[in-house]
Amino acid sequence: MALTSSTVSFSCCFSYSASKDISFPPIKSLKLPLFWPWQKVKMGPLSVSPMGFGTWAWGNQFLWGYQESMDTELQQTFNLAVENGINLFDTADSYGTGRLNGKSEKLLGKFIQEFEGEKRLQDDIVIATKFAAYPWRLTPGAVCESLQNGFPGVLLIGCRSTKLG
Repeated sequence: MALTSSTVSFSCCFSYSASKDISFPPIKSLKLPLFWPWQKVKMGPLSVSPMGFGTWAWGNQFLWGYQESMDTELQQTFNLAVENGINLFDTADSYGTGRLNGKSEKLLGKFIQEFEGEKRLQDDIVIATKFAAYPWRLTPGAVCESLQNGFPGVLLIGCRSTKLG
């Protein structure tokens, strides 16, 4: 902001002019958030962190440059998230590319299994996953077939199932 002889600038959003009388609007009362960042949010029988952790990049070489050599760092990142209160992880059967399709779910299951922190933290992990509606899957019964085939075994080992509704 340029300075003139009658204006002194204190910051980019406040200036004082000796030639003008400034009045400020009344201070509005602050509304408290619906939840605090460290508190879990109840969703039916589940308690989830208000912020989730997306795993789209896990296994995606094409868009995110994933390499298997990154798995140790991804495990450490997963551990750090869980140890700091994040228990909601978003994944999908289509996360990953090419031969790595579904790699995100496989890695997530592996990381849950190998988590070395408190058992109660491991038990509180909530997974949100999706069914990819590829054109060849748009047939009667495709969703049921996908559910019957289930998640990769390694993902199920670290999880228990909960129905909502």
